[in-house]
Amino acid sequence: MSFAATVRDELRRAAAARFRRLGRDDDAARLSAEAGTVEADPARSADDARRRWNVRHAARDAPAAPAAFVVDRASHLPTSGRALDLAGGTGRHAVWLARRGLDTILVDVSDEACRRARHAAAAAGVALEVHRADLSVDGPPDGPWDVVLSSDFLDRAVWAEAAGRLAPGGVLLVCQPTVTNLERHDRPSRRWLLEDGELGRLAASWPDLEVLEISEGWRSRGRHEAWLVARRHACQVSASGTV
Repeated sequence: MSFAATVRDELRRAAAARFRRLGRDDDAARLSAEAGTVEADPARSADDARRRWNVRHAARDAPAAPAAFVVDRASHLPTSGRALDLAGGTGRHAVWLARRGLDTILVDVSDEACRRARHAAAAAGVALEVHRADLSVDGPPDGPWDVVLSSDFLDRAVWAEAAGRLAPGGVLLVCQPTVTNLERHDRPSRRWLLEDGELGRLAASWPDLEVLEISEGWRSRGRHEAWLVARRHACQVSASGTV
């Protein structure tokens, strides 16, 4: 399947899940058919993801320090406003954003990750709002957002929605491994990897964004990652964070 077809079908499946959640079953069925799939029950899929990530987080130590990708781009980020950490795990980035003075919301599917994130925020003495939700089913929270961060989370439809909910001048940061990473590592599996050059193509398809930085390469922690920093052009947004 081509890159464009893959993205199109993923967007259709995500939209179908949204329509089903809103009770628009006819629209959901149509979009699922157009994507060429029989859509799984979103609630069951969310429960499976929740259990899987609870086990993973319970079995490993959480990294305490934010990634260099985020810290090294502090000059692009405001010190006030609203920040959203997509699939933020145990809170290492969300706590760092909150320390900068941003009103930060972390969303993650795992109860265990959310528990640890709340504990990390309390230990750091910062306010952090934590939501347990499956972004692939529920979508990102309404904006507008001054910062949106996605690190080690791949959902192209969620990225597109979140980019559209940036405030004027808001900044989007994305860090995600690519398929080239498989040359040295078995994990993440291909399902969770970007194609080479894909992040730049995605960013170009999201309206009203100025790409400040786009790069791919082997990084200091040994993974091949795509990095994106983009800023929303000045425009009017509604209370929900959409144009």
